[in-house]
Amino acid sequence: MTTSSQSTIVEVYAQNLLSSAAQAAKPEELLSLSEATQAAVSALNASRDLRETLRDTKIPLSARVSVVDEIFGGFPPALLSTLHLMIERDELKLLRRVEERLVFLLEEKFRLTVIDVTSAVALDDGLRKKIVDKYSAQFGTTVLLQEHVDPEIMGGIVMQTHGKRIDASLTFQLSRARAVLAGGTIGGAT
Repeated sequence: MTTSSQSTIVEVYAQNLLSSAAQAAKPEELLSLSEATQAAVSALNASRDLRETLRDTKIPLSARVSVVDEIFGGFPPALLSTLHLMIERDELKLLRRVEERLVFLLEEKFRLTVIDVTSAVALDDGLRKKIVDKYSAQFGTTVLLQEHVDPEIMGGIVMQTHGKRIDASLTFQLSRARAVLAGGTIGGAT
């Protein structure tokens, strides 16, 4: 399969998911489709056994579809249908690209900016509002946060959108301090 034909296939899947998202009443519902797609990508990336099972044509299609329904049963119906079709056509390897394209299309069509936010503890309403207000004004769009809690960052926050990353986590700051100390520089002096 050529890169061009893969891009066309990715576009068709993403557009179909976008069409189902267009029926959503609230921006948060749009985000749930994006988050579910991202969760499916993560689950597939995390489990080689799952990937191999879903791609194994020796296993009947109905059994592979049942596995998807069991694992991802709480996901939006449009995503489940897309996963079924991708399994049937042996195109599941394109799901990550479909998810990336879907986020782009959602942002473009609905004037949204999705910011991936990771913190050591759940954001409180005040901080959430500050982030949304600041970046809504900066981007001139509705900002939606995809929130993740990761205790390993120990404190602070990591935000990502459109290929840009702001890492203000304690883990990152400590690693920078270690690098400075290992290099023999303190406060910029050598």
